[in-house]
Amino acid sequence: LSGAFVAGLDAGHAYNTFPLMGGKLIPDEYWGRDAAGNELSLWRNAFENTASVQFHHRCLALTTLLGSMALWKYGTALSSLPRAPRLLLHALALGTGCQVALGVTTLLTHVPVSLGSAHQAGALSLFTISLALIHCLRSPTRSAAQATLYRLAGPAAAVGVVGAGSLAAFS
Repeated sequence: LSGAFVAGLDAGHAYNTFPLMGGKLIPDEYWGRDAAGNELSLWRNAFENTASVQFHHRCLALTTLLGSMALWKYGTALSSLPRAPRLLLHALALGTGCQVALGVTTLLTHVPVSLGSAHQAGALSLFTISLALIHCLRSPTRSAAQATLYRLAGPAAAVGVVGAGSLAAFS
């Protein structure tokens, strides 16, 4: 979603250097002003000021990179992690690194449409990988029938009925 604000404000055209913005880590224009010269409110500044939107996007990119690398390091050290989530962790780490590199390249080359589109497609790919990883790591849930029986008759009845139904299917 942060990228949508960057694209909507054409913020990628404002500071085409990395990691500094206008020669500074936090640009002078971070606190924006409206047409009358009044300082923007915190809320408006975060979403309508080109400098702050791009700064927030950079911060999000770098923290996402650090977070995904930390998750990759932790997850790959788990010997009990099944193959599918392990592969998705590798894809997430690689994809995040490529996405940050593509974002920086897009910025330094003054946002050509082809790179901007590739950067947006990369964001969608990372989102898809993240959803797949969360799906693989979810805990199994009780079926609706088990939950209803548990609520009405207690845990022993739910296990007994489900167990009996399972045995009846095999006889």
